[in-house]
Amino acid sequence: MNESKVRPWVMIKRVGDHVGREVTLKGWLYSKRSSGKIRFLVVRDGSGLIQVVMSRGEIPAEVFDLYDQLTQESSLAVTGRVCEEPRAPGGFELSLTGMELIQQ
Repeated sequence: MNESKVRPWVMIKRVGDHVGREVTLKGWLYSKRSSGKIRFLVVRDGSGLIQVVMSRGEIPAEVFDLYDQLTQESSLAVTGRVCEEPRAPGGFELSLTGMELIQQ
């Protein structure tokens, strides 16, 4: 039997139920900013907003470089570990491990 390792797809309003776990979120880019080797995305879906953190050296270079192609309202699937972060919108953030640009 071939078992799939599909990560759960969750709505942003439900990320608090997945702290410490890796999940996939689907949504649109609301905003982005950069601070040296760290880049921040704010992604929205129909249920809310979440901050996504990308760190150079912790993800493949081709994933980190996708940041430059992103425009406001780009359609994305982002995968990462859910962390509590009181300064982030909604109190949680996603530490990025993978990203797919679906549509610019």
